Amino acid sequence: MNAKANILGRDYEIKLCKLPKTLHGDTDMDNGVVRLNYRKDSIVETFVHEVIHAALYESGLTHILGQTEGLEEAIVRAIEHGLKTANLIPEELPLELDTCFPLDPDDRAGSPEDASDHPQG
Repeated sequence: MNAKANILGRDYEIKLCKLPKTLHGDTDMDNGVVRLNYRKDSIVETFVHEVIHAALYESGLTHILGQTEGLEEAIVRAIEHGLKTANLIPEELPLELDTCFPLDPDDRAGSPEDASDHPQG
């Protein structure tokens, strides 16, 4: 079963993916998919970060904020940091997440590979 989050009336699939090691996560607004890098320790914070981006998109604010370079990211980080310092971000996600590809049991502990090794979707 796919994990979903309803963000301002739209369902987004939430998936663990093998992403480039510099990327914590991303959101595909067109297809309603939040991808979290399974190699990172900050999955919960990344999920919150991406949900904020999706909420801004679904509310129409992304279009307005996009007119000023870097403004949306600054706002998202400020909200995320505020939630974290107020202890409003849980330790774990209350979701069973699907993966974009089969995970090998030893893969998470191994050295990161290039993201092109596995298809994403």
